[in-house]
Amino acid sequence: MNILNYSGLIASEIGSRTKGVTRSIITFKKIEQGESGGISLLGTFSALLGSVFIAVLSYLLILSLVVPIYNWYYYLIIISIAGFIGNLIDSILGILIQEKYLDSNTNKILEQTNNRKEYQKISGIQYINNNVVNLITTVSITVIFYFIINLI
Repeated sequence: MNILNYSGLIASEIGSRTKGVTRSIITFKKIEQGESGGISLLGTFSALLGSVFIAVLSYLLILSLVVPIYNWYYYLIIISIAGFIGNLIDSILGILIQEKYLDSNTNKILEQTNNRKEYQKISGIQYINNNVVNLITTVSITVIFYFIINLI
């Protein structure tokens, strides 16, 4: 996991432990808490605050050594926005392409299984699990913001 995905981790941990409603980022229909592609108001707000926190921390620990002091706010804004957008992209990919299976015994949705034949596939692309979604998100947000930063 890299710096751009930590806001998603913060959002997931806080959002999945609250009593608020979790909705699909695509259809806004209610879905189970903790399911990939689900968002909540508190989780989304946590992702934004997490992105800002990671941006400040990265500046203090790393960027302050190489970035002139008069440009500090520019980097904080860029990193904060990149982290938050990365979180949204992760949720979108999670609901659109991450494989999900239905356990007919418990009627629960599984995002990981050791035996795919044992469960009914209900969505996603085979072998696209959360790790692959994180990789795609990290690469895409890095490429997008590389070009944005070089155009500004």
